[in-house]
Amino acid sequence: MAARKHKRFVHEIWAVRMFAMSVGSPLYRLYISPLFIKAVSSKLTSVDKIRYLNVAGWLMFVPNLIIAEIYIYRQLHKRDDPKPSSTSDQAILDE
Repeated sequence: MAARKHKRFVHEIWAVRMFAMSVGSPLYRLYISPLFIKAVSSKLTSVDKIRYLNVAGWLMFVPNLIIAEIYIYRQLHKRDDPKPSSTSDQAILDE
């Protein structure tokens, strides 16, 4: 929607967030691989499997989104003035 309204920077912000989320899917597969290896070699309880899957589920997107938000924050504050305030942040997003 932002791209149609010619709000390029807002569109870029959401594109970075979506990229961070899409990288999470292959990471989830990497995180659950050790579970299947361990499940074959030893007997894990179903509770242990559920705990591991819950942790892997959070690890697949939370660190990616934190890195994406840091990147967005730096890009936002690099645009105009060296010392932006919250009102200038809003002005950039309202362009």
